[in-house]
Amino acid sequence: MIMTDLETLNNTKDSVIVEIGAVKFDLDGIKDKFYIRLDWTKQSDRTIGHDTLAWWMKQDKFTDVVINHGTDTLPFALNAFRNFIKGEKDFFSKGSFDYDILNHAYGSDVIKYYQHWEYRTMLKMAKLS
Repeated sequence: MIMTDLETLNNTKDSVIVEIGAVKFDLDGIKDKFYIRLDWTKQSDRTIGHDTLAWWMKQDKFTDVVINHGTDTLPFALNAFRNFIKGEKDFFSKGSFDYDILNHAYGSDVIKYYQHWEYRTMLKMAKLS
């Protein structure tokens, strides 16, 4: 299973991607980690939202995430992430936002809708049982 988290500069599927983080896990715990910081200045075909950028400017990690951006390109990061998730069938996140952005960046549904599980819903269901 994979849990994913993206940092982005907009709230649309064509958003600039700043970071991709993920972990492979099972019931025994974390098995592997993935983290890559991208050079967002080289994603001219993707969008930056003024409201999102204003929000980032108020965050403690603004300098780390936005100013001190990474050096990896989006194609490099997407290829590395595709290799990391190879063979996995279940993907978790907080909503579908991250996977919508990733699939848009890939130009196809690399992560199918039926493979995605909403983490917050799963936690709530576990508490109800």
